[in-house]
Order: sequence, then structure tokens, then C-alpha cells
Amino acid sequence: MSIHRRPNSPYYWYDFVCAGKRIQCSTGVTTKRAARAIEREARKKAKRQAAIMREAEKLLDDSLRLENAALRYWEEVKDKLAGARNTKRDLAWLVQYFPDDTFLTNITDKDVANMVAARRNCRAIPPRGKREPETYPLVSPQTVNHTIVRLQALFTHAKRHWSDRKGEKIRFRAEPTWKSHKLDVPRNVVRVLDDNERGRLDSTNRSEFEDFVPIIGFATTTALRFMSCVTLRWSEVLWEMGVIEKPGKRKPGGREKIERVPITARVREILEPLKGHHPIYVFTYVAKRTRDGRIKGQRYPLTAQGTATMWKRLCAKAGVKNFGFHGLRRDRATKIWRATGDFLIVNKLLNHSDIETTMRYIGADMRDVAKAMEETDSEHTLPTLGSPH
Repeated sequence: MSIHRRPNSPYYWYDFVCAGKRIQCSTGVTTKRAARAIEREARKKAKRQAAIMREAEKLLDDSLRLENAALRYWEEVKDKLAGARNTKRDLAWLVQYFPDDTFLTNITDKDVANMVAARRNCRAIPPRGKREPETYPLVSPQTVNHTIVRLQALFTHAKRHWSDRKGEKIRFRAEPTWKSHKLDVPRNVVRVLDDNERGRLDSTNRSEFEDFVPIIGFATTTALRFMSCVTLRWSEVLWEMGVIEKPGKRKPGGREKIERVPITARVREILEPLKGHHPIYVFTYVAKRTRDGRIKGQRYPLTAQGTATMWKRLCAKAGVKNFGFHGLRRDRATKIWRATGDFLIVNKLLNHSDIETTMRYIGADMRDVAKAMEETDSEHTLPTLGSPH
């Protein structure tokens, strides 16, 4: 019976099972009629709670569906990542590749291996306006590895921040062994401009690149990152303090890092002629034709795509190969290290948190090795040899 008395209690108790769960409690009354009314309300409440739990479990299970998990992950991390645009692109590819009914808990090593094979057969994204993507090369091993890392990050985020229906941390019984799926990639060699290449860049006809000369000189001098240069604002140039303060890469957890660069005489020489060109942004260009909302002869802030395109054209015209805009940052770091021999100074210049990251920016070639050998040759003399017998 669901209503009964207990020997050690003057009240009626109810005892029933709802949704596989046994519920028993004192009614707090001594009459059977009142106890039955309380029991009916208790049953209704238990059924409502069971329905709510079933809906919550359904939503929780559905949240581990790859498409929903990717969307949730993106919403939670998009403001905390430095490469948010690349993250969104990789997540979109993963959602498109895996079937709609794929759950994170069901992804195994075999699925990841098939995914890697499919990703390796993808072609690079053609520039805007190009209509022949089949002519473009296959994506690089680095791009394939980035996709693997993105899926791995989704698993890691779920384990750290999401809970299951019991309120416990998400666990994956058969999580893939990520390291075994990553492709071998050639080691990144630091590229440094030699004097001949630097001379060709400086002597190239500047009329075509007049609006881009200041940002190239600024990047060469300060070693700031590409996007930090393109998006530099006048409010970040603190003339009185003699320093430029620019928000840098966001760290995990959303902590914003402020990068500081001193305003040297050379930096001042580059920036002062640009005053008055634009009220907000430092580096601008003059529109050469009226289109896309721009008016010929008026100035507009530089864009990342436009700056990257002009840099490629300048390098092609100067005959400088395999040297991206980011190479200016590495080139500057290497030359300051050669001049000072101090890693800490270079670390401060690059605004790195880790000295090991700074060391990867330094390009030491055989000339540096030969110079070091010659400077220490005097400290190591050959032992005196005895006369032959």
C-alpha cells in the first residue's frame, strides 16, 4: 500500500515509485483521508520533476551532438582566442564533414583517421573572385594538423567545462589518441633578409607603394605583428609617455595582453607625417578609383588583405622570395640579437611571455657560427707538441 503507518511514528507515510525512483516520506497528518490528498500532490510533483529531468537529459544528450557542441564551444571561446577566424572555419569544416547524428562520445580513432584522409584531399581556399578552385594546391600538413587540434580542443573544453546529467565532468571512454594522427611537418626555418635583399626592397620604385611604405618601415622597426600594425590607432600612440600600447593576443580565459613598444626617433619619424590623415587609424591609403563605397582621392584605413597583397607585389618586384610580412618581425628580432647577444632584450621587443618562444624567432646561420668560433679561438690554444723521436 502507498499509504501506511509506521510503528515509531504517529503520522501516515506515503511510499511509491515514479520514473524508476522510490519516493517515501511522512505526510505529517494523522488522518488517512488527508494523507491520501498529500500523496496525490506528491505523485503529481514527482511526475512533473521526472518530465523536467527527461527533457533536461534529452537536451544534455543533444548538446554532445557534434554540431551543437561546436556551436556551444564557439560561443564560449570566440572572445578568448587569438585565431578566432581560423577556429570558426575549422569548426565549420568539421560539422560539414561528420554526419548529422555524430556525437562527441562516439568519435573514435578510426573516425579521426578517416577525417584526416578527407582533410588531406581538400584544396586551399582560392582568393575572392577566383572560380577555379580545382586548380589550387592541396592544403598543407600544417592545415590538416590545425583541424585535428581544433577537434581535440573541443574534446578538452567539454571535459573541463561541461557536466553530464549527474552533474559530473564529461568523460570520454574512447577518446582518440590525437598525437598518432598528426602529420609530420617540415621544421620552420627562420628567414632573415640579407643586405642584398634589403637593398633591393629599399631601391624598388616606391611610387606604386607610396601608401604602404610607412607601415612597412614601422613593422621593420618595431617588430609588431601584422594585425597590430594594420589596426594601429592614434589613441594607442602615447606621445607624452613615449610608448605605443597595443592590445595583443588574448590568452586562454580572456586575459588581454597589452604590448608596449617605445617611440624611438625612427618611429617618430615614420608616424609624425601621418598625422591628420585619419581621425582614428594611423595607416591609411588614398583610393585610386571610386568603387565599393570608396571615393577616388579620399583616404581610408588600410585593410589586412590589401596590405598583404601589396607586400607580395613589392617582394615580387624586388625579387625577394619566400618572405612573408611576419618575416619582418623575425628579421628584426634576429638582427637585434646579433647586435646585443641578449635574449631578454629580444623577448621584451617581441612582447613574448615565454623565452622559449623568443628563441624560435632567432635565425642563426653559418655566419653566426663562424663569428662565434673566431671570437673564441683565442681562448683555446693547441697544446704544445713534443719533438718527434
